[in-house]
Amino acid sequence: TVSTSPSYSFVVTANRNLVATFIEAFVISSHSSPAAGGAAEMDKATYQTNDKVNATATANNGYAFANWTEDGVVVSTDRSYGFKATGNRSLVANFIADFGCTITLDSKPAHGGSASGDDNYGYDDDVLISAIPSAGYGFVCWTQGGAVVSSVPNFSFTAQSSLALVANFAPLASIAATAVPAEGGQVTGAGDYAIGAAASLVPTANPGFAFIGWTENSTALNVPTSYGFTVQGARTLVASFIPIPQMAAVSGAPGSNSMEIAWPEASAGWELQESGDCQNWQPCVRPVVTGGGMKKVTVPTTGGTGFFRLVHP
Repeated sequence: TVSTSPSYSFVVTANRNLVATFIEAFVISSHSSPAAGGAAEMDKATYQTNDKVNATATANNGYAFANWTEDGVVVSTDRSYGFKATGNRSLVANFIADFGCTITLDSKPAHGGSASGDDNYGYDDDVLISAIPSAGYGFVCWTQGGAVVSSVPNFSFTAQSSLALVANFAPLASIAATAVPAEGGQVTGAGDYAIGAAASLVPTANPGFAFIGWTENSTALNVPTSYGFTVQGARTLVASFIPIPQMAAVSGAPGSNSMEIAWPEASAGWELQESGDCQNWQPCVRPVVTGGGMKKVTVPTTGGTGFFRLVHP
């Protein structure tokens, strides 16, 4: 050994061959939850493979040790937790108050609603808390320290530590959605939502109709069929449906070796497509004639199989 410093400086006087020697140094850390509950200590700062590790938890007055967890999974219920080092780890010593777990609830804003279910609970007790909006307000979410923990007003969980939760409310906004024409289908999901809440509108076409898109203030929206969004204010949306035109195949004159594909002339916006295998479709470029309220194309009945369909962009 010529130095134990990782940065080794010296004056060159001759050729030398130096070897930097390393050893394993696994870091096993520990902390307490809650911090006021007690102390969590390791017997060393670093460890090598198969070193004996000892983690010790010491409860403060008014608290009792509950367990050691790693990534939320209980790994020991012994206050002094011993094991062999195999890699880096992060342990949490969990403590509970002698009186159990205190669940504290608050409302934001205070006039937006109320919350029920705050109380002292035993460790591992089932907890159900409820958010009740005031008139003109809606529930948005439950938060802890500003982080969202649930988006349902009736939130159930297991008491494992004291928590301070906030029921967040916001003014209601009306989300209206109608089907046009009314006989074309239905829309679900319309109603009053709290500003900041998630809304989802789902159109369902009636038999003989197809959904073609959403509009708002007569402007087409480039959004999915099932339209989900965060409510920022009142909105009025329209789900548009159109009748599905019925196609007909009519035999041509005897000996013509042809037939007519026909569909209603009033079916605007529909495009006739053609395929030889019912998989690869292309716009049909055959001449279209009109007559008797129908659009028609003439196709030969010889030369192989053909498929036709109407599609709406």
